[in-house]
Amino acid sequence: MKDRFIAYDAYKKLAEKYAEIIDIKPHNAEYERPGLLKLMPSVQGKHVLDAGCGSGSLTKWLLDRGAEVIGLDASPHMLEQALKRVQSKADLRLHDLREPLGFIEDDSIDLIASSLVMHYIDEVEPVFREFHRVLKPDGLFVFSIEHPFTGFVKRPSDSYYDVKVVTYDWTGFTDDPVPVPGYRKPLEDYTESLAHAGFCIERMTEPIPTERFKDQLPESYARHMVYPLFMVIRARASKLNPPQP
Repeated sequence: MKDRFIAYDAYKKLAEKYAEIIDIKPHNAEYERPGLLKLMPSVQGKHVLDAGCGSGSLTKWLLDRGAEVIGLDASPHMLEQALKRVQSKADLRLHDLREPLGFIEDDSIDLIASSLVMHYIDEVEPVFREFHRVLKPDGLFVFSIEHPFTGFVKRPSDSYYDVKVVTYDWTGFTDDPVPVPGYRKPLEDYTESLAHAGFCIERMTEPIPTERFKDQLPESYARHMVYPLFMVIRARASKLNPPQP
C-alpha cells in the first residue's frame, strides 16, 4: 500500500465546501469543466470510469446523460460528498489510482474521464497502463490537468523539466487558505507516458474561460487570456499499439 495521496489532508479540510460550490465556482464551472466536456464523446449507454471522482460533480453529469459509472477517489471525505450527490446510482469506491484496478476487467470500459486529478500523481505511466488495460479497443481517455508551463511560471525552479512538489493556497472554501500540494511536471511527462502506455493522442487543448467567467471575474479573465490555467487531453487506447516494456 502506498502512502496517502499527496493532497489527502487538503481535501479533508476542503471536501464539504468544495462539494457545495463546485458547480458554480467560476474556475471550475466556467473554465475547466467546459474545456473538458468539449472533448468528451457521447456517453449514452457507455461504461465510464470517473478517475478521481471527487465530490461527484462529473459523475452526476455522466449519469444524467445515460452512462453507467464507476467512480474512484482516494479521499474518503470527498467520496462521502459524492455518495450524497449521486447515492447508489453509480458504483463509487475508495481507491487510490496509483494502485492496480484489479476489480475492473480487461477491455470493459468505453471511456475514462478525469477532471484535475493527474497532477496529484507522481508517476502517471503505471496509471495510464492500467487505464489502457481496462479500456475497450479504441476506448477514450479524456482528462484535464493544471497547465504545465503555467505551473512553472507561477512556481519557477532551475528548469521547466524538473518534477517538483508545488503548493498553492486555495481561498474561498474555508475561513483560512488551505495549502494544496501537487506535482508540477513537464508536458512531456504526460505525453510520453501516454505513448508508452499504448495511447494515441487525438486532441490537446488549452481552454479559455467563458463569457460568464468574464462577467463574474473580469480581472482573472484578463489574466487567463494571457496565460492558460488548464490543459485538456483526449487519447485513444489502440490495442494494436500495446504498452511498451
